[in-house]
Amino acid sequence: MKDILELPKVSGNQRQKIDQFYERLLYNVQSLETLGILNKMNGNVALTIYKLPGIRGDLVRNVEDWQSWDFLQLWAALKSWTRRNPVESNSVEPPLPSGIQHAITRSQALCLRVL
Repeated sequence: MKDILELPKVSGNQRQKIDQFYERLLYNVQSLETLGILNKMNGNVALTIYKLPGIRGDLVRNVEDWQSWDFLQLWAALKSWTRRNPVESNSVEPPLPSGIQHAITRSQALCLRVL
């Protein structure tokens, strides 16, 4: 229970920090549900949503009764948000050998001619 209450506030929509928040929430929700005490924590859902001010509007948009959510509903909304907003890869791909790059450029040019 303490872990859910100590989830960090994530300002903005920092995707990687939101992923960490989501994973930690998921672990705790599953643990508490397994122990059969998750329903005792449901009064803290709104406080948990307020720890995500950058995406709170996205999570509760078009949901009139979000204040009465339980943690499973919050988890489902956060899961849906993470699917709609995938992590962008910042890794730099190594350059292709010049022969392959030339073949790709040539095939792209041929495709453009067909259009």
